[in-house]
Amino acid sequence: MIKVTDALNRFLFENTPVRGNAVNLSNTFQLALNKQNLPLGLKRALGELMAASAL
Repeated sequence: MIKVTDALNRFLFENTPVRGNAVNLSNTFQLALNKQNLPLGLKRALGELMAASAL
């Protein structure tokens, strides 16, 4: 059984114009790379693209 740790959390600082999103795709990222032999730079780019698409 896989423990789900993927999450999208929105945050807002009251009385300020600051707000954003925090993305955690640990499980999804690991599953996507599980059987891939990719260079480190490509792994990083894939992770960034996956996080951006979740937003």
